[in-house]
Formats: sequence, C-alpha cells, structure tokens
Amino acid sequence: MKLFHKMYALAQMNILSRVFAKLLNFPPNSTEPYMNELPVMGKISVPSYSERAANSLLFLGLALAALYFGRELLIPFAFGGLFAYLLEPVCTRLERWKLPRTVACLICLILVLIIVFLIGWLLSRQVMAFQGEMHTYEPLILRKIDMGQAWIDRNFGVDPQSQVQFLRTKSKEMVNNSGAAFGSFANGIANTFGIIALIPVYMFFLLMYRTKLRNFMCFLAPRGKFEEMNNIIDKTSGVVQSYTIGVITVMGILAVLNTSVLLAVGVPFAVFIGVLAAFLNIVPYIGVF
Repeated sequence: MKLFHKMYALAQMNILSRVFAKLLNFPPNSTEPYMNELPVMGKISVPSYSERAANSLLFLGLALAALYFGRELLIPFAFGGLFAYLLEPVCTRLERWKLPRTVACLICLILVLIIVFLIGWLLSRQVMAFQGEMHTYEPLILRKIDMGQAWIDRNFGVDPQSQVQFLRTKSKEMVNNSGAAFGSFANGIANTFGIIALIPVYMFFLLMYRTKLRNFMCFLAPRGKFEEMNNIIDKTSGVVQSYTIGVITVMGILAVLNTSVLLAVGVPFAVFIGVLAAFLNIVPYIGVF
C-alpha cells in the first residue's frame, strides 16, 4: 500500500513521465508531444453510463446469488452477530474484572444457553399440561364439528356422509404421500436445528475476535479516516444494541399484558398463550428463514 501511494504521488507530480522520457531518449522538457506514445502514461478512459450500470447490476446479481446460496451459513452468522452485539457490554465488563477473554466469552455463552433452556422448559411444561387437558375439550370439539357439518349441508347441500367420505379419501391420499412429506419435514427440522447449533459457535468467535474484526474494518477505511471509521463502528453497535433491546422489551411487555388479560377472563393456559403470542411478534423482524 505504501508503494502504491508513492507511485500515485509521483504520477501526480509528473515525475514518472520525465523518467520515461529520459529512458526513451526524448528531448529534455519536451515530454508533452510524446505523451500519447508512452504506454504507461496513456489517457485514462472514463466508463460510460451504460458500462457503470452494467457493472452495478452484475455486482448486485452476484451479491444476491451469494446471499441465496450461502443463506444456510449467513442466517446463523447474522443471529450470532446479533447476540454478540447484545453480549458485548457484558463480556467487556467481565474482562474489566481481570477475567481472560476466553473465560468471559464462555460465561456469556453459558448465560445465553441457560436463559434459552429455562424458557424452553417453561413452555414445554405448559405444552404437556395442555396435552393432558385435551380430553376435556373433546366433547366441545366434536360439537363444533357437528355444527360445521350442518352448516355445510345447509348452505352447500353436501350431506354429512359425503363429507365424511371426502375426508376419508383425502386421508388415504395423505397417507400414500406421507413418505415424501415426512422426508421434507425431517429435512426442514434438520436444517433448522443445524442453523440453531451454529448460532452459539458464531457468537463465541465473534465475541472472541471482536477487536481484530474492528481493526480489519478500520484497515479498510481510506487513509486518515481511521478515527471516523472507529466512531461509525461504535455508533452502529449502539444502534443495534438499543434496537434489539427495544424489541425484546416490547416482547416482554406484550407477554405480561397478554397473560394478565387472559388470566383475568379465566382462559386456561394463559401463560402459554400469552408468551406464544408475544413471541410471534418478533416474526416480522427476523422472518421465517
């Protein structure tokens, strides 16, 4: 890089042209008439608008293709980076307490795993309790099914026996096609668990090497822009942390409000339904993979 900058400075001062003129035995102080004959110091062609547009479209297409084909690695990397942003203040505080960076990163990782395990344990208990109470809702479900069959018979002229026969036929078709459907379902579950398993790995290494990543980003900045790039990284980190904490806070407030209202009106499994409804609020922010 230093050599490149020196060469660029020499070119701007027109020293290279004089050197080439001397090497090629041009008369002194007469390099201008021979500038077109110099192969290195030729005129720089500016790309046209169509060329720039084509290059931009090509770059955009390559970027989209890389995002599409690399989504199985980029999605957990994005989530790992998000959690690393959230845990960076905690990790920094632990390092100020004279803990090695490796130990601080491991403590942050274990803390996240404990929180996820507790949430999953509470939700699994609610799901098991819901399954245990399903038999009490069986008469209500059957009565609703009878009402639906009567409504279809009254409005569309399809008697209940024809409806049952239709459902049996569709059930047999589903059973015959269950092999392919089960394979697709199992493949989706395996991909999901693979993505989830990579998130802690990315999170740990991003926390571990965050200083090197910062230095690399600053190295990419133009000369004299080191401090400006450093400030941009700090502001970006603060915005991401504040935004993520705000989303989690809104989700917690919704969980408390939903659960409180459902408990007040006497809805069973109010905690499970309230937390699930609040958790689904985050889907618009992260998508469905």
